Amino acid sequence: LNCILYDAENKLSELFAIINEKQLSDELNKKAEERKSLINKYLLTDKGIYLDYNFINNNHSSLITVASLYPYAFRISNDKTSAKKVFDLLKEQYGLATSIKVEKGMQWDHPSMWPPTIYFAYLALKNVGLISEAKWVIDSYINIVDKVYNKTNKLWEKYNVLTGDIFHSFEYETPTMLGWTAGIYSYFIKKR
Repeated sequence: LNCILYDAENKLSELFAIINEKQLSDELNKKAEERKSLINKYLLTDKGIYLDYNFINNNHSSLITVASLYPYAFRISNDKTSAKKVFDLLKEQYGLATSIKVEKGMQWDHPSMWPPTIYFAYLALKNVGLISEAKWVIDSYINIVDKVYNKTNKLWEKYNVLTGDIFHSFEYETPTMLGWTAGIYSYFIKKR
């Protein structure tokens, strides 16, 4: 969330600069830089991986998710080695998992793959120069969507990166034809 807010503050700062609202532009730019500093201070672990931080207990989550790539997607960091570490931990046979191997059947649990998070993972890897990994994300996503579509004649919200099929969670029935599934597919086809 903080990475997305950082990006929003930067974009708003740019927009205010375009319409000659210098004071608002400068304020938002300052907020973005402060947020970036706090992200690096609190979310970056000594292992070089960004993780959620519990400010009440003063510790990091042990759960690595695709959100650990967001600082690279939004150019908060350009540390290629750390981004590669996260990629390697989440990479599975049919795609990039949403989280490491925690299987409770919830929506962000392993072995799910969500299209919007896959877009940000691709962007992160591309931004730090991990081009072959970024291409792998594109190819694996297109392949799993094609495979399941050819079997079901539908697009799905989430996919299972271990089986190459639909991901089913205990929280709710996996819906069909979501805009983000089609949107990311269309975007990746153009990048392929």
